[in-house]
Amino acid sequence: MAFSDLALSFLVFPQEWKPGSIDVRFLVLPSSGDPLQSLIPAGPQFAGTAFSFQPHFIPGLDALPDLSVAPVPLTFVAAPAFNGALAKTLFNNFKAKYV
Repeated sequence: MAFSDLALSFLVFPQEWKPGSIDVRFLVLPSSGDPLQSLIPAGPQFAGTAFSFQPHFIPGLDALPDLSVAPVPLTFVAAPAFNGALAKTLFNNFKAKYV
């Protein structure tokens, strides 16, 4: 799959490692760069849409994740409320340029 075919970009930021757990923050962005556009035709706009994620951790890069194994249970902190004016300002002032 080409990068240009991807709908979302994920950025993961590890925060703290404790025995048996790791705290991370992750940022999800639309690959188009415009949060006010939909990810699929006739779908809702990216910004303000509630998404559900089910991460799978892998022990190494020797193989792809085994999706038959139950995902690791997660505890989420509530995401900040959507700010449409901020999203539009950021998009208008920081246009992504693809090369």
